[in-house]
Amino acid sequence: MIYTMPRKQTKKRSVKARSPVMTRSRTRKAAAAAAAVKPRKRGFVTIITNRSGDKGQVGQVAGLSGDGKRVGLVLNYNGMFVVKGVEEVRKSTDAEKNNPRNKKTHSKELTLDSYNKRLLNP
Repeated sequence: MIYTMPRKQTKKRSVKARSPVMTRSRTRKAAAAAAAVKPRKRGFVTIITNRSGDKGQVGQVAGLSGDGKRVGLVLNYNGMFVVKGVEEVRKSTDAEKNNPRNKKTHSKELTLDSYNKRLLNP
């Protein structure tokens, strides 16, 4: 007959709960939800990074890349085609769209030619 020792009972310790307003998992989920929003084709977006000196410029979405990480824009200022990351643009507000400084001053189509498609999908 094998005799085993009884297990020692441990004292239960209460764990202080985190605030339900902003836990780490909630902030991660909120950041993932914000990053998951892709701009709509033909929608107006504002550039929020100053990588090439075009911060604050308003442009129209001409196309999305195949993997959904890049956006092809036609700027309202001069009609130039630029490629930006999804995290570098945000949806334009009505005030930004109606601002006379951001009015469309070109007559370019939103169709992408083969060169622009290759820039968007390397």
